[in-house]
Amino acid sequence: MKSFLVVGCFATASAVSADNSVLVFGDSWGDTGPTYKQIEDTFTAHGVKGNVKSAAVGGTTACGWAKDPQAMVKAAKKKFPNAKDGPDFVWYTAGGNDLIDDKAFHTCTKNAKSLDEAKKCYGAATDIAIQCTKTMFDEYWKAFPKSHGVQL
Repeated sequence: MKSFLVVGCFATASAVSADNSVLVFGDSWGDTGPTYKQIEDTFTAHGVKGNVKSAAVGGTTACGWAKDPQAMVKAAKKKFPNAKDGPDFVWYTAGGNDLIDDKAFHTCTKNAKSLDEAKKCYGAATDIAIQCTKTMFDEYWKAFPKSHGVQL
């Protein structure tokens, strides 16, 4: 999997392309708050041109999206139909709701007798969301190898 950039890197994005296209994909962080508008505001504050489009849907999970491994690819093609290389960036926000919805995780942490036991619960639960995320990004980067990933 490619490495992710930090949000501050958007400030130097002007070298990537004239328009700096960004697909926002995932859950409420891209849909409800802080939303894709934060990226637009960051571009504006730094005098960088940007074209930000959101396919994020509040309440969704990484594993829900990954039921279709092509979900992110399809979203990029829909939002940026004329970009043969896809968007310059994808701001990925999914994963948190996977833990919220994971009953086994909640049972595990509730029954943990120590912080170390609770940490083991967290690791096992996040591994699932990470694998779902990896499934989508593997497909995404096959389709758009020049695109960069960003996550908070």
